[in-house]
Amino acid sequence: MVVVALREDKTINQLSTEFGVHPVAVGRRLERESQAAELRERKNRWLKRSSALSLEARRAVIHCPGELSVRRP
Repeated sequence: MVVVALREDKTINQLSTEFGVHPVAVGRRLERESQAAELRERKNRWLKRSSALSLEARRAVIHCPGELSVRRP
């Protein structure tokens, strides 16, 4: 459904009729898909920037002072 919707050759109402779902469901799915695409783009930009950093700079980014624990207090 998302691939068909992204082609933008049909309206949301046409898609909802074709796939048997409510028009709001189509809109929400498209919204989630666009958010996921934006997050993938951000991640890719971050990976490009971080790969350009030296090893010491990358370690400084992930260094967390103090102790981290997964145990419950």
